[in-house]
Parts: sequence; C-alpha cells; structure tokens
Amino acid sequence: MPASLSLSAVPVDLLSEGVRFLYSQASDALKKLREAKKTGYSPDDRVAAGHSDAPDVFVGELKPLMIHLGAAGDLEEDLREVRAHLLDYATGASTVNPADAYAVGQVDVLRNMMEAVYSQRITFKGEAGRDASGTALAQDFREMRSSGCFDHDTTVYDSYVPTPVSKHL
Repeated sequence: MPASLSLSAVPVDLLSEGVRFLYSQASDALKKLREAKKTGYSPDDRVAAGHSDAPDVFVGELKPLMIHLGAAGDLEEDLREVRAHLLDYATGASTVNPADAYAVGQVDVLRNMMEAVYSQRITFKGEAGRDASGTALAQDFREMRSSGCFDHDTTVYDSYVPTPVSKHL
C-alpha cells in the first residue's frame, strides 16, 4: 500500500500533531544546515537535533534524532518547498483532511524527507504496512531520492475533481 494511502487511515488529531512535529523538525534541520555551512562541514557529518521530543502520535520510539547534514543539504530546496505547502497545517490555521490526497501526499513527502535526514522510520499510529518508528532505514537518502519518494511537485487529483483538459488538442 502506498504510504500516502496508509496515512489516510490516521486519525485527524494524530495527523495534525504529527505534521506540526515534522514541520518543526524540518525547520530545525534547515537551521542546523545553515549553521554548518558557515563553519564548514562534511556531507557525512551528523549533528543533534535542537529539540527531539516526539509527540505520542507515532508507533514505536524514535531513537535520538541526529541530523545527517548530507541528506539535509541534498534535500534543502525540497524541504523548503514542502514546508511552504504545509504551513497552514503546521500552524493550526487548517486541519489536514485525510481524504485530501494532495495534502496527505505532501505530509508523506515531508515524512520521507525527515526519515532520510534522521536515517530512521517515522510511522504514525493507525498506519499499516510500515516498520515502527525508530527502525533504521535500509536505504540512504540518495537511493531514496532515485526511488521518487521525495517527489512533491506532482499534482494529485482525487476522484471528485475532474482532470484538467488541454485546450490544445
């Protein structure tokens, strides 16, 4: 089952709290990357996340959060874009609707990116078919990028919205 479909089974309150956590963690990773760029860093360097208290919305237990600077650097532009898409959900201005395929897809992409940055799974309660949070990733971020799990610029249409038709036939 695609991860975005498994996220649609997550209760709204858990999904909303998880989005706030992921958004905050992405912001922290970008800040740590910016600081590391000033002093110089190796793409293999890891630094501790500034705040790592995960809410009780995930299955399993996240290990201490260490930011892989190479992954954060590789994903920097994408992290910024996906965070922008999720700002209203992260601030509580809107609530993620599990039936909204686009929003859930963006949450899934941000989660995938943060999994790559932390080298461990992040799995919501209510999701099926995924390893528990804290499980080490079998792939590194470069393999994950080539698999397409960070693609966030693809428009997702649900069954209630007609597919746009080109005027040039």
